[in-house]
Amino acid sequence: GLSAKLMAGYYFSESFEKIWRQTFNVYNYNELTSQYVVGGVQNSPSNLTGNYSPLQRTTLLGQLNYEKSISNIHNFKTSLAFESRNEKTDNLWANKQMLIDVDQFFAGVAANTQVTSSNIYEVANQNFIGRVNYDYSGKYLVEAGFNYGGSSKFPEGERWGFFPYISGGWRVSEENFLKGNTSFIS
Repeated sequence: GLSAKLMAGYYFSESFEKIWRQTFNVYNYNELTSQYVVGGVQNSPSNLTGNYSPLQRTTLLGQLNYEKSISNIHNFKTSLAFESRNEKTDNLWANKQMLIDVDQFFAGVAANTQVTSSNIYEVANQNFIGRVNYDYSGKYLVEAGFNYGGSSKFPEGERWGFFPYISGGWRVSEENFLKGNTSFIS
């Protein structure tokens, strides 16, 4: 009745967005001369924006399960699991004005250059999960368990919590005074 499961996952993605805003002329139509004349300039000087965001996520899950039935009356199930998740990301945003119309950062000028980094985080969660389940003849059910979990999102000293539970049930439809004696309960 013993079984085990182990799963691991790794996910990585990165995105790079490049936005090129080139200088261009805006024209007005002169009805008297039937000509287009320059009425203004937009995006002067040309500028280039870049946004780079990597994301890395790892997951690990290990689980042990045990099932035992005694005389088809006493049924036991237990489970113990460990789960770990880690995720981290970064971000780099840059904007540069250009002297020449080339959409590459090396061609820009140092004046008015902007570089920022935001949305940087690293989080980790771990959980230890346990469960014990007992039923007597499929009629009387009891289950108890816990989750002892921690998260790096909380301050040191308050990252871990213990969350127990217990539940019970009675399948009245399996009792002899109802089973087969009523037409409205199947």
